[in-house]
Amino acid sequence: MKRAILLPVIFFTCSSFHVCFNGDYPWDQWNSADLAAANTAKNFKGMSDEEKNFFLYLNLARLQPRLFAQTYLQWFTDSISKPTGFTHDLKAKLMNMKPVGVLIPDSAMNAMCAHRAYSCAKYGWMDLADWTVRGDSVKDRFPVFSEIFEYGSEDGFGLTLGLLIGQYNTNFAECRRILLDKNWTHLGVAFRSYIKDEQDQGPVGIIEFGQIKSD
Repeated sequence: MKRAILLPVIFFTCSSFHVCFNGDYPWDQWNSADLAAANTAKNFKGMSDEEKNFFLYLNLARLQPRLFAQTYLQWFTDSISKPTGFTHDLKAKLMNMKPVGVLIPDSAMNAMCAHRAYSCAKYGWMDLADWTVRGDSVKDRFPVFSEIFEYGSEDGFGLTLGLLIGQYNTNFAECRRILLDKNWTHLGVAFRSYIKDEQDQGPVGIIEFGQIKSD
């Protein structure tokens, strides 16, 4: 089964979130084992630091949702964004959510993302025209997968929070469900920049979620 969702995402981000974290939040409750377990893309070749950061922060939200809400989400709400119904809804979701598994990078999934991101960057706005054709390249390994299109950020942390909060996404509920779904096992992600004209330019991202075929 295949699902795709088109999500324009435009929001303010900090260029170096990893050096911005501060304040009176329970950061000390994160332990080295959690951080190591979440950093599944650390040694994955051919992936940018921000693409790896997307793995890291999304996995932290999946691995320790309650603590993620108390630290990263609360810090983001207090320092970068502001409290809204969307942030309150996400916090309530995370505070009551059971941990789910981390997502692992996959070469085939990532290659599909990179190819799609390149096409989007070269030809402009994104659509689902070749969704079935692209899916054929991974369907034997991942019979169930979903795709999220992102437009407006290439910062791994900002993208994670922006998609989870979903304030500027018309399909935010479906997007959040995909991001936190326990059934996904693997992930591919690729960010690229494109320039269509002076008014229409910026980063695009392709995010693929796969559920590996059971033996």
